Amino acid sequence: NRFMLKPTYSPGIQDYENGYCVLSMRVVTASNSYIDSFRLKLLKDPIVYAGNDTVAYPNESVHLASATAEFVDNVKWISLGDGEFDDEFSVNPIYSPGTNDKENGKVLLELQGESFCGIVSDSMYIFIEPYFSIEGKVWSEQAVSNNIAVVAFNKDDESTRSVQVQMVDNAGSFKFENLKEGDYYLYSLPDTTYNENEVPSYYANKGYWQSAHIIELDKDVFGVDIHMNTKDFQLANGEASIQGHMELPPSSKFNSEVYCSPWFEDNAKDFCVDGMSNISILLFNRGIDKLLDYTLTDNNGNFFFNDLPYGAYVIKAEKAGFVSIPSNIITLNTEHKTESGIILKITKEELGFKLQNEYPADNTLVVYPNPANEIINIPYRDIGSQSIEVFIYDVLGKKVLELKSDIEKDVNLKIDISNLKNGLYFGRIKGQFKTNSFTFLKN
Repeated sequence: NRFMLKPTYSPGIQDYENGYCVLSMRVVTASNSYIDSFRLKLLKDPIVYAGNDTVAYPNESVHLASATAEFVDNVKWISLGDGEFDDEFSVNPIYSPGTNDKENGKVLLELQGESFCGIVSDSMYIFIEPYFSIEGKVWSEQAVSNNIAVVAFNKDDESTRSVQVQMVDNAGSFKFENLKEGDYYLYSLPDTTYNENEVPSYYANKGYWQSAHIIELDKDVFGVDIHMNTKDFQLANGEASIQGHMELPPSSKFNSEVYCSPWFEDNAKDFCVDGMSNISILLFNRGIDKLLDYTLTDNNGNFFFNDLPYGAYVIKAEKAGFVSIPSNIITLNTEHKTESGIILKITKEELGFKLQNEYPADNTLVVYPNPANEIINIPYRDIGSQSIEVFIYDVLGKKVLELKSDIEKDVNLKIDISNLKNGLYFGRIKGQFKTNSFTFLKN
């Protein structure tokens, strides 16, 4: 009742939005009127939010970055465990779990906020999941092998990513610690300086990640024996060479703590300076059925195959989680002793090469229908060529189909794929003056 001397005032929505209101009282007499006013400051109830429950690992501290506090004069964090905050009076402190927290597997944290209007609180759990380990040995034929780097890759529904690299000791042993629960590949890579016949190998005894054994890690794993593969053929020394460079991909495509560190080389060097380091480069014969040699990209991302005999070669790169696209055939002879300027790059989820004299990537051919079940059609044009060669490879780089065809200037190639297994395939069409690539899915 605004005509009472001492009424009750209920602030409105606009008052709260403004944070204040002005109240005036007017007194009227027979001869005069008097007005007095005051400003009423409106305080909102304090609000605090501790954040959603989260997961941490035994040696991790947790930044409570999602916590918020509004309309408070001060805040305070309280742990119902034995961990510590770096600043318990900050809205977003860092919490380090204690011994009891880790043993219990969880800890409850409470955020309190205080103002003139009272005290409020909100709480959250940190669930502490255990770490696990994988240990084993690397073998070469019947003896343990050393001068080996072993990389652990974690595979989930979205990607496959390297998490750690461990060097094998003189007894051939390795041990990965502090691994999260999940699925893992192990990839062993020999030092090219000391292991002349060994080539990179996945557990168990596989050359490519697509066929490697997955270790399902939900407890400590012991006795993992990785047997190193060897070259299929020992090349004679020659005077030809292949040289190239891997571009440094976006940081989302690799773990710099793994790949940009010295595995075998001088620790004083900086790695991943101008390109991607420690990527496996494999040298094959032209049919990609004989592995002839292997090297790693160096600290600048460069790779070299020196002292090669004349012949026809294909190179591939290997990194778990990425489909490896083989290079075009590289022919070395007395008139062309060195193939240089090869560029290796990651595109989407593929690792592929670009030779210096290749046509640009936009010469990729159209395939229809795609996916296909029996026949694929490829419109093709190559003025001057009278015949072409067609090569089709599976995702492991194995050649599954080869054919030759006489052509005119323009042709619609029809290729029977009915005998191929379902999956992704990569193809190349080699004419007299150019080489084109194509990709299709068999279903």
